[in-house]
Amino acid sequence: MASRSAVLIGNEKAQEAQSARAVFWGICEYREALRRMDEAQRDRRDGAIPDTIFYLEHEPVITHGRATPTEHLHRTDHGIPTFEVPRGGLATYHGPGQLVGYPIINLANRTGGRRADIHDYLRALERALVSFLRDECQLAAGTRKGLTGVWIEDAANPRKIASIGVSARRWVTAHGFALNINPDLGAFRAIVPCGLEGDPMTSVENEFALAGRAFAARPMKDVAGELHRFVCAALREQGWGGETRES
Repeated sequence: MASRSAVLIGNEKAQEAQSARAVFWGICEYREALRRMDEAQRDRRDGAIPDTIFYLEHEPVITHGRATPTEHLHRTDHGIPTFEVPRGGLATYHGPGQLVGYPIINLANRTGGRRADIHDYLRALERALVSFLRDECQLAAGTRKGLTGVWIEDAANPRKIASIGVSARRWVTAHGFALNINPDLGAFRAIVPCGLEGDPMTSVENEFALAGRAFAARPMKDVAGELHRFVCAALREQGWGGETRES
């Protein structure tokens, strides 16, 4: 059954020092998480809540954007629920062991006279994930020209470790990113993940195994707390999270 808990990550003082509040939902059924995300997006547009990033794990589910070709879905008889969602990106799998982040950010609330820009926001999320993987996991993470997401840099065999798909209404964001910590990578074989036929999906656990390093699973709430610092830093670099007037 989906978790309905919502736990602040860090104490109040730590929350105040960040550019966005962090809340952990635990493991959530997808439809319930979508309902809560939509509600939070409305609350942010109305000024009822501050910029907030909700971290969670999903029960097994396949989601896809509206532009996803049908041949990218149901490649095996997997029995995993499938949902079409109003976000960018194609098909992807979510499940336990994957850290999902739903940033609910008012992009119009930006310092330095800079305009709201969804592309700057996407690049900020990429930089946060790359920095986290490099600094905290010692993995050779990076991006690829013309594509959105994060890969393990291997010229002979690039492997995708994090996916990003976002939407925005009146410049308030929804959906977000999914970072593979230790999910069931076999579930990705049910689809063409992110439309990339030739690029295998990977995870922190898998990359540790390939490098002969020991992987110790940690509570996902703790991982979310570490990642949150990098996300907030990347948002601040782009002018989000400073002292600005609400629009």
